[in-house]
Amino acid sequence: MGAIRTGTTFTEDEIASILLEEEAGTPVRDICRRHGISELTYYRWRGRSVRVPHGTADAKVKAIEEEVRVLRRLLAFQALDVQKLRERIEGKTGASAG
Repeated sequence: MGAIRTGTTFTEDEIASILLEEEAGTPVRDICRRHGISELTYYRWRGRSVRVPHGTADAKVKAIEEEVRVLRRLLAFQALDVQKLRERIEGKTGASAG
């Protein structure tokens, strides 16, 4: 329980969970002791802002908003292309009918 976990890789979810413990008021020393990590490791994780769930949600929302923006732009270009093609077709149809 108090031993340092050497060679162990934590998943992003585990790291996020560990970092959230401090926000809940648990002292960093106790968190590190419980999870078998050094305080240096803890502060590195925190310094890199390793996907804390609410941070992750914000990042995911921003990524989704960016994707929506790009998709809307692509849709607008396609709508313009369709409109131009329709105008060409109508122009050719109108010219041959008259």
